[in-house]
Amino acid sequence: MKKSGLGKNVFVGVIGLAVIILSIVLYALNYRSVVVVTLDLVGALLMFLAIFLKSDTERQKMNVRDITIVAVMGALSALLYIFVKFPLPIFPSFLDMQISELPALITGFAYGPIPGIMVILIRFVIKLPFTSTAAVGEVTDLILGLIVVGVSATIYKYKRTFKWALIGMAISMVLATGAACLTNAFISIPFYLELYFQGSWEPLIAMCSMIPGINKDNFMTLYLLVGIVPFNLLRYSIVYLLTVILYKRLHILFERIAHGKVKKEQTQEIKQTINNQ
Repeated sequence: MKKSGLGKNVFVGVIGLAVIILSIVLYALNYRSVVVVTLDLVGALLMFLAIFLKSDTERQKMNVRDITIVAVMGALSALLYIFVKFPLPIFPSFLDMQISELPALITGFAYGPIPGIMVILIRFVIKLPFTSTAAVGEVTDLILGLIVVGVSATIYKYKRTFKWALIGMAISMVLATGAACLTNAFISIPFYLELYFQGSWEPLIAMCSMIPGINKDNFMTLYLLVGIVPFNLLRYSIVYLLTVILYKRLHILFERIAHGKVKKEQTQEIKQTINNQ
């Protein structure tokens, strides 16, 4: 019996993520050599490869121009991820406000969830060699990005209306915020606590001093409820708002690139189609 393309995608993607998690564990155990970096790259390549394990029919849907757009949007997402970020004084300083999911969301809405996910993976692969967190931060953002783009774009693919676009964004925001709480509670904070502070809570509590009454005993509860939850809700709200503002304008540009020079009446037809969504 022939395996489905989706089954292959999931299998290769899970193996890639497992390899990256293994590299994080090795780094935490002080195996900080070229082997760890190699594992990171191999895991990233496996996850990237999972996107291309599609049937011949699916593969024909993306031409060279589409792939070029995905590559450009991936590079733009990586640039936003690396350079366009800043902390807010009302949140811990290590939580950076950034909008790097924006190109992926626009791509996902225009071309479907798979191209959008490809943009997230490109962002991850480009950023990985510059990691300062043993890839923990990048893996966390990868997981959240896949949820945000995958859920939103998938819902919009089957319900192409403005109402369902908003519903998809809302669902993905809730899921991603929940995932952020889990990854911070069980991966990021325990890892950083050992890596940067040798198990001492004082420096970490000092960095979260803007959260009233926070201490070692209630740290995780207050950090998640007062820090992670509102931070992610605010960040994703900004990203989604920008997506709504820019998508209609950029969609016409994508159509021009995909189909060459578009006649005036075709442009009006595209605009009418988008306005009816």
